Amino acid sequence: MHIDIAGITEARLTDSGCSIIDDYTIFHSGGAQHVRGVALVITTALARSVQEWQPISDRLLLARLSHRDGSITLIVAYAPTEDSSQADKDDFYHQLG
Repeated sequence: MHIDIAGITEARLTDSGCSIIDDYTIFHSGGAQHVRGVALVITTALARSVQEWQPISDRLLLARLSHRDGSITLIVAYAPTEDSSQADKDDFYHQLG
């Protein structure tokens, strides 16, 4: 399908980190357990343009990429469902802000 960038929710990867698999670089932000988690999958060639990335929580990841006209910020977000506690929702939207 020739996908260069993809945001993944429910990645279920623990902790935060970066790894290279074949021609892709994976930036991920997760918790202590294999639940939730978000990831940004990007071609390794395009990953060279990543200026910075920040694992915020097991629901949020931020990456900033440079391009010929400046830069672009990508956010991978996995919002809590309606069934989640109000505290979880408030925490997520506070971090997103």
